[in-house]
Amino acid sequence: MKKFWVLLGVAFCVSLYAKTGKQGSPEQTKSVLPKNIILLIGDGFGVSHLSVRVLLGSSVWKQFSFVGLMATYAEDNLVTDSAAGGTALSTGFGTKNGFIAMSSTGEKLTTVMEYAKKRKKATGLVVTSTVTHATPAVFYAHESSRANENAIALWVTNETMDVMVGGGLSYFGYRFTNEEMVKAYSAWAGVETNSISLAQWMAYRGWKVVSQPGDFFALQKERKILALLAYGALPSVAQGRTYSLGELTSKALELLSQETNGFFLMVEGSQIDWACHDNNVTNLFPEMADFETAVEVALDFAKKDKNTLVVVTADHETGGLALLGGVREKFIRVTFASKDHTAALVPILAYGPGADGFTGLLENTGVGQKLIELVQRR
Repeated sequence: MKKFWVLLGVAFCVSLYAKTGKQGSPEQTKSVLPKNIILLIGDGFGVSHLSVRVLLGSSVWKQFSFVGLMATYAEDNLVTDSAAGGTALSTGFGTKNGFIAMSSTGEKLTTVMEYAKKRKKATGLVVTSTVTHATPAVFYAHESSRANENAIALWVTNETMDVMVGGGLSYFGYRFTNEEMVKAYSAWAGVETNSISLAQWMAYRGWKVVSQPGDFFALQKERKILALLAYGALPSVAQGRTYSLGELTSKALELLSQETNGFFLMVEGSQIDWACHDNNVTNLFPEMADFETAVEVALDFAKKDKNTLVVVTADHETGGLALLGGVREKFIRVTFASKDHTAALVPILAYGPGADGFTGLLENTGVGQKLIELVQRR
């Protein structure tokens, strides 16, 4: 019971900050609409996860003038998975767990990226999972099962996305034997073949397909990029990944900024969730810090651009993380209540034009609807 009141107190403080915190500069007022939107999703990143970063001395979170709490439940379950939770954020509609931008009755739900393309905006995603994993998938694919990543990969051919960065090279080995497609590719590449891979087809369609981080960072003026930097998911920070999520985000922003009509970028700290499923603090703390590098990059970009909305939230909380003690800005002792997702509210923080619409107690579908509204109005 004591732990319940501690966590309730944390939630109350976050909500109170949303009402009493500094209200920001003129570019954050209600009358201004954002040209660009950067949505950062910490997979599994709950209020306690945010508390860890703040109590360890991180100052980046204090730069957000608008703060709230968001409910994360699925259509039929108080505890959501990333597919249903992500679908709520990407489409503004609830669905059952496991569904990728589809209603529980099988209807395709239009995503915020698809709305952005209709407005001739550039679109991008940067993740540390495979680009076909549940959270990134809900922004460009429509499937009734998150498990079928091969089918999800095929949705890339619709070209809803302009810049895709993450892992998942294995899912782009799918080979086409369609005679017309093979003939077209063979003539373009100057080779004779009986089949072509999905990655090869995207290259034929004009995409720059790279599999090495160095090649991605070296890109200059390309507009269509498929950066598959690992066979599966990217290495975790603890495994020695040599580049940060922030660096990937910075390069994606550089590429997307070439579009004069603006852009919508989704960035996910995917492996926060995985560390919590394992109750592995050794992996969790570096993954949260890595996610934070992307938040810093997004805020720096927004401050300079003055026309960019930054929204940071989570699809759900994972692990039931609890803070048991420690010394401020030195160390924190934590424990886990679960090895699965929980129904706990998650934080939502916003900066820039339109940020005032993301405060208070929010529904995940309401957040998705607000993002779509902002995209359609500008």
